[in-house]
Amino acid sequence: METSSNSLRLVVDGTRCDGHGICALILPDLISLDAWGYAAIEDSRVDGRANVARARRAVRACPVDALTLSEPSPGANVRMNGRQPGVKDAS
Repeated sequence: METSSNSLRLVVDGTRCDGHGICALILPDLISLDAWGYAAIEDSRVDGRANVARARRAVRACPVDALTLSEPSPGANVRMNGRQPGVKDAS
């Protein structure tokens, strides 16, 4: 997987997170804990070899598999209705 030119995306599944906090210890610059101790990710982009390695480590360390690291999808900014955010209808 090429990570030098493309960033990866780190996502937390809030329905799985039990608030162990291991991910925030491993990757404190990308993952914080909310007021209840659950993982919160402000910016899901993971750039740089060191951050990608630490993000992979955080994903593996999560005891409930609440973290996912993947390549961003090309249509990530497209809404369900197929319109681009911020673009008005021509009709």
